[in-house]
Amino acid sequence: MKTHTIRTQKHPGCSILARPAEPSSRPDACAHPPLVTEPSGPVASLSHPSGAEFEKQGLTSEGFIALKAGPINSKHTNAVKITVQDLAPTRKTITVSVPVEDVQAQESALLKEFIKQARVPGFRPGKAPESLVRTRFHKAMAEELNNKLASEIVDASKADFKANEAGTIIFTVDVLPEFELPVYKGLEVEAPAVVVADAEVDAAIEDLRAQRANFEVVERSAQSGDYVKVTYVGHLGDELVKDILPGRPVFGSQERTWEEAGSEGEGSVQAISQGLIGMTIGDKKEVTENFPADFREEALAGKSVRYSLEVHEVRAKVKPELNEEFFKSVEAENLEALRERVRKELENRQSAERRYKISDQIVKKLQTQVSFPVPESAVEEETRQGLTDFMRQVMASGAKREDLEKQKEQLISQARERAENQVRVNLMLAKIAEAEKIEITNPDIERAVYTESMMTRMPVEQLIQELQKDRSRVMRLRQRVMIRKTLDLLIDTASIKELAATKA
Repeated sequence: MKTHTIRTQKHPGCSILARPAEPSSRPDACAHPPLVTEPSGPVASLSHPSGAEFEKQGLTSEGFIALKAGPINSKHTNAVKITVQDLAPTRKTITVSVPVEDVQAQESALLKEFIKQARVPGFRPGKAPESLVRTRFHKAMAEELNNKLASEIVDASKADFKANEAGTIIFTVDVLPEFELPVYKGLEVEAPAVVVADAEVDAAIEDLRAQRANFEVVERSAQSGDYVKVTYVGHLGDELVKDILPGRPVFGSQERTWEEAGSEGEGSVQAISQGLIGMTIGDKKEVTENFPADFREEALAGKSVRYSLEVHEVRAKVKPELNEEFFKSVEAENLEALRERVRKELENRQSAERRYKISDQIVKKLQTQVSFPVPESAVEEETRQGLTDFMRQVMASGAKREDLEKQKEQLISQARERAENQVRVNLMLAKIAEAEKIEITNPDIERAVYTESMMTRMPVEQLIQELQKDRSRVMRLRQRVMIRKTLDLLIDTASIKELAATKA
C-alpha cells in the first residue's frame, strides 16, 4: 500500500474548506460568486481573460475555498474508500484509498495511449511492444498515472501511485467551525455627535495658510516656528556620536541643516530645537540632551549627549494673506465659501471617526457574546500578514531590523493573539453576511480598487494587472468589501446613544 501525504489546495466540492491554489477546471466544481459580476468599466478586465480564473476560483469571504470529502468521478464511487479523522476542532485528515483494480485499469488504458502515440525506432506507430514502451517511457507513464488518478478522484496536486498497486492519498484540511450567531442587530453603542466648532474651522484654515507659507530671511533672533540653518556636533563623553551611530546623523552631526526652532517633533533632538530659540546668525552654543532610559537607540539610552551648535541663517515662516490670490490657490471663491467647504470636510472626517468608533464597539460586543475555535491555517496567514504590515510600518519610522529581532517571540505572540481575534470576527461577519444575503457587486469591487489605488498611489490599470496575478490579494480585497458592507449594516441597525461633542 503506497501512501502520500499532501496539503490539499483544490476545490472540487463544497463541504470542507482548504487554502486556495490553482482554480479547478472541472465542470462540477462548486459554484461561488465570481470576482466581478456583469463586468463593466475599468475593473471589467478582472473578469477576463485572466480574471476568468478568479471566477472559477470560487473565492469565499473568509479566505477559504471548498473541498468535498468524497470522490468526484462516478467511475470510482463504489471502489474508492474515504475516511475522515479529526485532528482538532477545525482540522481534519481525509484518507482516500484506491484499490489495485482501479490503478490497473487506469494503467492499462494509459499504456494503450502511449503505444498509439509512441515513436520508437524500428517500429511503426502503434506497433511497438508493450514491454519496450513500458521501459522506454517509464517515467512519463508514472507521472501521467499519478496525475490522472489524483485528478479523477480528489483533484489532488500530487500522488504516488504505482502500476499494479493500491494507493492512498492523505489530505490535511481546515474546516469552518460550527457556531451560533449572537444577536447582532440593535446593539447598544455610544458615539459623539458630529459638531464642528468655529475654532476648528479657523485652525484648519490656518493650516492651509501654513502649507503655503514662504520662508523669508530675517536679521533677528530665531523665534519658535522659524527655520534655522545650523551645524551641530554631538559628543558622548570624549567620543563623537557620529562614530557611535554612523547610520543616524540626526543624533550625531549635521552640517548646515535646517531645523525648526521650538519643534517638539519626535524626529528632532529636543535640546537642539529648543536651544535654537534666541540664537542669531553667527551665534554658537552648547546644549545637552538627556535621552530617556527606554530610548530606541540603545547606544544613547539613558545617556547625556552634549551638542555644539552654530547658526548660519534664520528664516521666518510668512503665511499668505486671506486675499483673492490665496482663495484662488485653494480653489475657493471667497472666505465664506472656504469656511463652508472646510466645515463640510471636517464634518465628513468626524462622521468617519464616529462610524469607526461605533464599529469598534460592535466588534467588541460580538466577541464577548460568542467564542469558538478558529482554523489554524487562517490564523497563520493572518499572523504572517499582520507581522509583515507591522514590520513595514515600524521600519519606515526608523526602527532597526536587529532591534525587532530581539523582540521576535513577543511580536509573534502578540500578532497571533490579534490574528485569532480577527479571524473569529471575520468568520462571524461572514456568517452574518450570509444570513443577511449581503452581496459583493461590481460597483463594490470598483470602489475598492479605486480606494486601494489612491492609498498605494498606483495607477488603476497597473493595480488591476497586479490583482490578476495574485489571487490571494483579490481574496483579501473581496474580504475587505464584505467586512465593510456587513459592518455598515450593523452600524445602521445599532441603537446609538448620542454623546456630547468634544469641544475644540
